[in-house]
Amino acid sequence: MAFYPERELGYGANVFITVTYDGNEMERAQFKVRDLPTFITGGVQDQLGQPLAGITVKLKELNRSTKTDRDGAYHFGFGDAAKNNIPSGEYTLEFNPEFKDTRYGSISFRESVVEGRMNPMDLRTVPALDPTINFVPVQGGGEVTLLGGDLVMDLTDTRLVFPDQNTSGPIHVQFTDFSQFPYPLGPLGYGHWLYFVQPGGIAVEGSITGLDIAMPAIMGSYDYVPDNGYYVVMLGLDDRSQLIVPVGVGQIENYRVRSVGELQYQRLDAIGYGMVPYEWQETLAKYANGDISLELMRAELSSVVNSTSGQ
Repeated sequence: MAFYPERELGYGANVFITVTYDGNEMERAQFKVRDLPTFITGGVQDQLGQPLAGITVKLKELNRSTKTDRDGAYHFGFGDAAKNNIPSGEYTLEFNPEFKDTRYGSISFRESVVEGRMNPMDLRTVPALDPTINFVPVQGGGEVTLLGGDLVMDLTDTRLVFPDQNTSGPIHVQFTDFSQFPYPLGPLGYGHWLYFVQPGGIAVEGSITGLDIAMPAIMGSYDYVPDNGYYVVMLGLDDRSQLIVPVGVGQIENYRVRSVGELQYQRLDAIGYGMVPYEWQETLAKYANGDISLELMRAELSSVVNSTSGQ
């Protein structure tokens, strides 16, 4: 015997059934309608704001993948059986994991998902990789020169851990304008120059001993560059907030920025520096001289920003 309800039943509803025949109760039963599905939606674009079709998006913890449609949109949860419903939690969304499309970079974000809800995600930018720049093998324990000397990293006291858990591997480094960078600037991230490092998620164990970055000419001129000795903030990606934040201090010397004091990088995804107001110089000098911690430096800079904005 089969039956169909006269109206639609709500998600999560408890349904009680009584079967009678000729005035006699024959059977009692109950069942529960499946819980409301969990949906995840979002979009992917390149650094020029154009939607990217065919990009793989992976829900890492559940090992589930989908691809963006022609509008750059992706979806999880639609058409899933009840047993595959996505539970609440924090998940890692990987965009173009393992360079499945070799034309683009690979990025990831931690996202909170609420079960039984529509979970819209921010539009994410996956920059195209410059095909004229070669991948360079890198490992910790020494100095690495990249981009013809425009970027020099002293990794003497550094152990790198790549996403595949190897401690060495090829990396691709290219300059990316802040407005086109996949990760947003934090409140203290005065953007100037930033390098996009691939593969994403290379963990830094220990500390980067030093950074030396060439300052480019603008319209053939270095007139914008302050005098030697002027302090700047060194910038990197904070793994928890996924924002570009100060991770140390640098100093201008002959049209190059050289780090001074400890650099506290967690990942290599972003390497760069930011030109800052003169009011920051005293605080940056204290950090460069080892008089204050990175946390205290950030706190002092925040107070300077807040007092300035309140005037």
